[in-house]
Amino acid sequence: MTDGVDKRELILVRLEEIAKDIEDVEWAGRNQSLLDDSDIRRITVLEGDELVPELSIGNRHAADKSQVMMIPEILIACAARTREIGPDLNMIRARLIKKVLTDEALLALTVNRRSAQYGGLASDLAFAALMQGKMSMKFRITYMLDPKTL
Repeated sequence: MTDGVDKRELILVRLEEIAKDIEDVEWAGRNQSLLDDSDIRRITVLEGDELVPELSIGNRHAADKSQVMMIPEILIACAARTREIGPDLNMIRARLIKKVLTDEALLALTVNRRSAQYGGLASDLAFAALMQGKMSMKFRITYMLDPKTL
């Protein structure tokens, strides 16, 4: 990593690249709304949250390196005009889990090159003029934050 490049940003960029590479997904991007009635399969990577273990707070100098767990959110959306929505969402979910957790470029950005986990999902199926479905997936990705390199 070069000075001035935040690992968090590099991880989010890599997640977007992974999303764009998921088979049978017509559109993928970052920080985009999926609140429309589009019939295409879509993925958007959202910034999500970050957590710092409380044990590290107060036990080190403020500018020392520390582990940070980021929890990006990945939204999946599709409509069921010509397909079954549940199986569609689950297919995309499974492909995302496999690609995120086995991606060497992503894992290289994490602590010990292995600090990424699937963190679960929330599903929201809604009826309107057509059946739509969205899943919000979370991953826990731990990286080393070095304030001196930002």
